[in-house]
Amino acid sequence: MKYFILLTFMFLGFSQTQKAEELFNKRLNQQSAIEGAIAYLELANSETKKSTKCFYLNKAAYLKFFTGALEFYYLPENATSEEIKKSEKYEQLLLTEAQAISKECRLLFADSYNASDFNTLNNDEKNQLAESLSHYGTAMARYSEISGNLTAIKNWPEIKKAMKLIINLSQSPSFYYGAFRTLGIANTKMPSPFGSKDDAKQYLETAVKNTLWSGRSISLYPYNSIALAGLYMKTGKKSDACAILNEVISLKKDEIEKENPKLIPETYLDQKRAIKDFETYKCN
Repeated sequence: MKYFILLTFMFLGFSQTQKAEELFNKRLNQQSAIEGAIAYLELANSETKKSTKCFYLNKAAYLKFFTGALEFYYLPENATSEEIKKSEKYEQLLLTEAQAISKECRLLFADSYNASDFNTLNNDEKNQLAESLSHYGTAMARYSEISGNLTAIKNWPEIKKAMKLIINLSQSPSFYYGAFRTLGIANTKMPSPFGSKDDAKQYLETAVKNTLWSGRSISLYPYNSIALAGLYMKTGKKSDACAILNEVISLKKDEIEKENPKLIPETYLDQKRAIKDFETYKCN
């Protein structure tokens, strides 16, 4: 009887994990992404191993963040100011939830931003911690961007601490150089004297250089390159910015599916971002 009960729990656990993975793979659909986040949170709530619990929390946090990003993807081109405001408000709600979920992962190990406090972690735990910090800082940065300069200035020290910890843990490659991407974007967009365009250039060019798409000059995670294009546009390098955006837009479906099938939804979203920026920058 005990053996039967054990098998039943194992089957239910596998079934829930499979369901969460299937929903994650369908994340370009907002409803699937939300349901996936819920499924991963349920898995996290029943998990005791820290690294596995953190893995589930990271998946849930990312799906919350990505669902918010999809607000842009599905927003009509002729959206009214009221529709845009409503969309941003919903995205901020999701970003707040993403921050809370990803923070929970870090707190499993230590309530600290000092790398030395995490010396006893094994590689898997450090990987999960770094990903949680990336999601936390990215969600906070995007929330700050929507809210405006006052919120951005207030949150800037916290964002920097989270991203610097990833680097100090020797986890820079985490999430396609997510720490470098977030620090680069923040330095690009932060008002003077808080942001540095020189620092932004160093961070973003490093992120792109270390994540190159095979046979291309753009990143395997195209948003790295889109962010670099934004910096180039702000620093008088319009032709360079437009060239980057044009290359992102030129990616074909079969090429995307072959090069990095794990990032198909993100790449489609980034292509739409690139198209919008291409028009905004008057690249034609």
